[in-house]
Amino acid sequence: MSWLITPTEKTPVDRLGIQNVALLLHGNGTNGSTNIVDSSPTPKTVTANGNAQISTAQSKFGGSSILFGGNGYLSVPDSLDLQMQISDFTIEAWIRLSQQSSSSQAIVSKYTTFAVATLFFAVIRNNHPSNPGGLFLLHGSTGFLFGSNLFNNNVWYHVAVSRSSGSLRAFVDGIQVDTTKTISGSASSNSTVRIGVSHDNDSYFFGNIDDIRITKGIARYTANFAPPTAPFPDL
Repeated sequence: MSWLITPTEKTPVDRLGIQNVALLLHGNGTNGSTNIVDSSPTPKTVTANGNAQISTAQSKFGGSSILFGGNGYLSVPDSLDLQMQISDFTIEAWIRLSQQSSSSQAIVSKYTTFAVATLFFAVIRNNHPSNPGGLFLLHGSTGFLFGSNLFNNNVWYHVAVSRSSGSLRAFVDGIQVDTTKTISGSASSNSTVRIGVSHDNDSYFFGNIDDIRITKGIARYTANFAPPTAPFPDL
């Protein structure tokens, strides 16, 4: 007797601990909607500002993503699990640039003043004189540049930055970019989280962002890894 086993699709599970996920935005919804849902264990109110909205024209997963047209952004109220302080953390997302900018293009920002108590994760403009097309993270009062010439328009990239016991790493499509940086001190701020713009209303993002996830207390990536092939799990 032989058995035919038909595989069934299983819901992905966050084995590192969904309880540590502070923000999870899948960007799912109907075209033009401004209802952005946080699927983290502690759902937060997400407000779409300017022209930020759901778009079904482009997506990495789920048939839609969040479109940023250069003068729109998302805002999320401050909460304890969004204050990184000296914790390990991971910030990651799928991004697709629609155009280059004369400024940086913010993915996630959280600060009250740019030089103090800051967390700012961005794509550096392609014509930046010292680091064209790379990733930038401002942690506390120190800025870190990772790589160069990393991004083309109209291509999806998985980007991530993680802090593990004072070691800071950046990844594009699962490959560590540049060397590991050593950091110390706090990146605490009691300001709102903004996605797609910096807190001084500069560094607008042009393009789409899908599956944004912020994890506090876990450095998910400390070496090269295979990029996600499915949406981040909700459990």
